[in-house]
Amino acid sequence: MKLRPLLTLAAFAAILSSCGINDLEDRLDKVENALGTDEPIRFNFTTTNYEDAEIAKNASYSFKSSSYYTSYMWDYGDGEYYIFVQRLGDVTWEDDAWIEFNYNTVTKEVSNAAAYLQFRDQSGQRINPTFDPDNAGHTFELKVHSFNGESGKIEVEVIASTDETASNNEYEGKAMSVNMKFKGKLGVFLD
Repeated sequence: MKLRPLLTLAAFAAILSSCGINDLEDRLDKVENALGTDEPIRFNFTTTNYEDAEIAKNASYSFKSSSYYTSYMWDYGDGEYYIFVQRLGDVTWEDDAWIEFNYNTVTKEVSNAAAYLQFRDQSGQRINPTFDPDNAGHTFELKVHSFNGESGKIEVEVIASTDETASNNEYEGKAMSVNMKFKGKLGVFLD
């Protein structure tokens, strides 16, 4: 029996036990949170191109900036908040997804809402769909499942689509749809 692998394993176990497993778990949790992998925007997007081939993207974008610029809320002090959440598909910031809206905690009303995506489709074509309830041909629903203005914890879902008449379809005359979800914690700015 070779002792080298056994000694290596024993040394590794000693190192782990010396730093404390709870300390190690805490450090890993902080790294995971800093990267955003514990708070992704998940989305499922579909449309068709001019050849009627399906263009689809089902992904989780997890990266966020080290500051609050990719997930924050602005407290207007009257029960209304501006909320912005953005996640990046990679560290180059070329692929991303974001959701923004105003939320009134008194009336539970959502206003000024929009959702955006940027990615490359299966053939390498840049896709930049925008979903906005104020545009003609759009159906847009933003559900706030939970929100805490003190802690910044939030859970939201966007269900949106366009019909063939929408002027901003990625492929003119071709409907688009998206379902986006986010659950996480926002930075808090006071007005």
